[in-house]
Amino acid sequence: SPQPAPARTWHRVGITVGLALLIAGFLLWRGHTHEKPAEPDPEKPPAVTASREDTARKVTLLEPGEEPRRALRYLVGKGARERLRMVTRSTTEFALNGEAQPIPKTPALQLDSDVHIDEVTENGEYHFRWEITACDVLEDDAEGSWTTLREQLARMVGISAKAIGDDRGRMREVELDHGEAQDGLLKPHTAGLAEGLGEMSVPLPAEEVGVGGRWEVVKTNDHMGMRVTETTTYEVLSIEGHEVRIRSARALMAPPQDVTLPGMPEGMSLRVHSFHSGGAGKMLLDLSRAVPIDSTIDVMLRMEAEQEQGGETSKITLENTIQTALTRR
Repeated sequence: SPQPAPARTWHRVGITVGLALLIAGFLLWRGHTHEKPAEPDPEKPPAVTASREDTARKVTLLEPGEEPRRALRYLVGKGARERLRMVTRSTTEFALNGEAQPIPKTPALQLDSDVHIDEVTENGEYHFRWEITACDVLEDDAEGSWTTLREQLARMVGISAKAIGDDRGRMREVELDHGEAQDGLLKPHTAGLAEGLGEMSVPLPAEEVGVGGRWEVVKTNDHMGMRVTETTTYEVLSIEGHEVRIRSARALMAPPQDVTLPGMPEGMSLRVHSFHSGGAGKMLLDLSRAVPIDSTIDVMLRMEAEQEQGGETSKITLENTIQTALTRR
């Protein structure tokens, strides 16, 4: 049977929220490679650069960890090619005035992309290109339930960007090419990819750290039309040569505010009373590569809000859970 109008609206919003988190999760945690870059010279320590500070993210050391300690720095090889794949599975729950609404299942999604390191400067900065090469629904679609979603995902192929990173994982001069995704449901999300690409590499502290070392990265930005504060904490589990195993925890919080989310129709107003998202994961860094070589993360999002449309006010609750798995291609 047809869904009530509010449920249809928030089903659409729920799908776009999930897709936005898919993209954000990919940019934050991606990291599987196919071609190994050139090995760094063990006799030549990484240079500590003084490139322009990434003012969008504040990196603060919380605990230096055990001895021995060392300064963690990326030393990326020119010509490296990262071939990445992420599969995400998610659930969406929506309640209207306290009553659960029928929300169709969101299928498992797969997103492939490539990263090319085009140039590495003497001070350790690396110039890279990133491109989405494939994106599709993984589940059987014999009934055509996901035709519209698959069409939108297919338009993501070809979205690309270029940027410059330094030896602490700080990004600058990000330039995004939207490709075919210039309008429709995806446009609000592709517009935010440039910001997400600024977080492609794990940001490293200026200070030396050892096992047990922890640092915090805080960033305040606009997330899907909302002002949010994002806090990520990293903890070193082990250091072996160029490989560093890290545990992470991520939280997003937003104060009460009026917002316009992707997928909202004209004439609808929305007041968010509560919004929070959290995730936890593990990753393996190879400091000779620009992205982690292995990572997993689970993400949860919950929003409580009040919408007004056509003179009627409704209380809504939206919840998303997302699990991602990265594999080699």
